Amino acid sequence: MASRNKTIWLIPPEHHWYHGSRQGGCLSIDCSRRDQTTLTRFLSGHIRSLTFSDNSKCFEICPKCTAEQATHDHILACLGLSQHDLVFNPLLTLDFFRAHRLIDMI
Repeated sequence: MASRNKTIWLIPPEHHWYHGSRQGGCLSIDCSRRDQTTLTRFLSGHIRSLTFSDNSKCFEICPKCTAEQATHDHILACLGLSQHDLVFNPLLTLDFFRAHRLIDMI
């Protein structure tokens, strides 16, 4: 019984979001370490443009639309992407970041 419980515990759940939601979730793709770091940082929400001022999060203004702060969700919405695209098509997402010159702020 104990070995069965251990086996069940070691096998990760089969959810569509599970692979990309844990730390290092994008590291299974074949790309440079810098790209892997960029994707992992973006998945976690700790992007380079994040700063703290008086205990509140502050982001740079989005360079694409110049209307809102460039949060994780806003960047995806501004590019017409979803969290699903980020998890299942990470290389496409990286190409969008590069094409719209957002890669340096992530």
